[in-house]
Amino acid sequence: MSEAIEETLQYIDSVIETIISDMIMVRTKLLEASQKILDKIKSLMEATTYTYRLGDLLDKAVKIETDVIKHADISKPRISIKYTGPKSTLFYNNYSIEVPEIPVFVYEPTNVDKGIHEMGIELIKKNVVLKFPLEANISESPDFENAYGKYYFLDYEGVPFDYCPMLLLQGIKVSVLGFAFELDHMESTSVYRFARELTIDGTKHRFELYVYFGKLIGHRYVDPTTTIENIAYPCTLFDMLTPYGGRFYWIIFGNEVIGNVKVDTYYERTCAFIYAVDTPLFYVLR
Repeated sequence: MSEAIEETLQYIDSVIETIISDMIMVRTKLLEASQKILDKIKSLMEATTYTYRLGDLLDKAVKIETDVIKHADISKPRISIKYTGPKSTLFYNNYSIEVPEIPVFVYEPTNVDKGIHEMGIELIKKNVVLKFPLEANISESPDFENAYGKYYFLDYEGVPFDYCPMLLLQGIKVSVLGFAFELDHMESTSVYRFARELTIDGTKHRFELYVYFGKLIGHRYVDPTTTIENIAYPCTLFDMLTPYGGRFYWIIFGNEVIGNVKVDTYYERTCAFIYAVDTPLFYVLR
């Protein structure tokens, strides 16, 4: 048994030795072949003179040639044109050039403030709507109508001449972020006025909307006896009034507010978006 194992191991060793020997021989032959190829290339290159020149191959290109192998040049076709007609002169850095005459265009940049103002007007016009019951007897055709009522948009009338930058709102309390906030006044920076006249039951009624932009000033209650004074929140305030006392609604950016709440001789509602967080908070103030 031990002799058979010994013979097997000797056979394996001899096979490994043969494989290694053959691998070494193959590598040696490859090196010899590579050397002969390099020697041949070297001898051919030493026997040939190479010429370098700048030629054309559509674009300029460097070409390498021998006495036997030459390259042809290929050039792009050239087109010659001639202009006849009126010309104008262009000047730049004390140089001038004659060019075909072209119309002169004057570009007037857009007034950014005006653009923002007009965007604000359109935004409000599309999102503040008067809603009346379907049975309401209104001579004017609604801007749109569905199963819930008749709807009318308002028209922009500009900035009121008697615009007051401060609105008094004393005593109105709202909850902002879980704290009681008592309003004192609103300091506005601008105001838009919108209105619509509708003939209802044969009588013409005017509906007015004033949109104020600015900040609400008031004090916040920490507890029933302690307040933090002069808290200010950015705000958009909507003040709506009309002499019409029938049933109707103001829809303000999707928020429906009943309109026939009488204050003195008019029916008036006041609502606001308060920007205390990223999403504006909607409140009916009065």
